[in-house]
Amino acid sequence: MKSLKKPLISVVMPVYNRQNYIHHAIQSILDQTFNDWELVIVDDGSTDNTEKVIKLFKDDRIHYFKNSRNRGISYSRNRGNKMASGEILAVQDSDDMSLPDRLEEIYKTFNAFPRTDIVYHSFYVRAMDIRYGARALHRELVRPGIYSKQRALTVPFIPGQLAYRKAVAKKCPYRKELVCWDDWGFIIDATMKNLNFLWLERPLYEYVVSEDSITTISDGTSMRKEEQKRLENILRKEYKLKVT
Repeated sequence: MKSLKKPLISVVMPVYNRQNYIHHAIQSILDQTFNDWELVIVDDGSTDNTEKVIKLFKDDRIHYFKNSRNRGISYSRNRGNKMASGEILAVQDSDDMSLPDRLEEIYKTFNAFPRTDIVYHSFYVRAMDIRYGARALHRELVRPGIYSKQRALTVPFIPGQLAYRKAVAKKCPYRKELVCWDDWGFIIDATMKNLNFLWLERPLYEYVVSEDSITTISDGTSMRKEEQKRLENILRKEYKLKVT
C-alpha cells in the first residue's frame, strides 16, 4: 500500500525478463543521496525470475505492478507514469544504474529552473567490446550537448533516461507503435509542443548494453530503420513538417 505522503520524485522502471540485471538497477535507486522518492516498477509480463528478484527488496518505497500480458515498452512506461505520485518523474531502465546523486541533481535543477519541463544529463555507456579483447569491459562518457529543436527532430541525441514534470507525461504519452525508439518519439512530441529542455553536463547515469538488450537486438535488424520511417510519417502527417 502506498504512503499517503506523495514523494518528491517518482522513478519509473519498466521491466521484461531482466532477472540478471534488475537488482543493480534497484540498488542504484536505494543508494541515492536523495531519499524522498518512490520506485514504480511495471513488469511487462516477465516469464523468468524477475518478479522474485524484485520482491527480495524490502522497502515501502518500491511499488510493483505486473501487466496481465506482454504489452510493450511504451504501454509499460505510460502505465508507470499514471501510477506515479511524484510531480517529477525520472526514467530508469531495468538493466541500467543511476549514479548516487542523480535524483538529488535532478530535483535541484527543477527547483532552480521552474520553467524547465524536461531535464537530461550526460551518462556513461558500459558494454562488452571485442575490440579490446575477448569480452573486455568498455566504459565511455557521452555528453549529449545543448538542446536545439532542429537537432532533436533529426538525431536521437538526447538519452531516453531523462526526467520530466508529471504534466509532461500527460502531454506526451509514449507511442505504443514504437519499440526501440520510444524515447525519440517522446522527445519529438515534446519538441513539437515547444516544451523546455535543459542539459546537465555532469554524468549521472550508467547505460548498460547487454547482449540481449533492445539496443543490441535492434542494431542487428531493420527495426531502427522501420521506426525511423514511422517517426518521419508522424512528422509529416501530424505535424505537417517536410522530411527529407
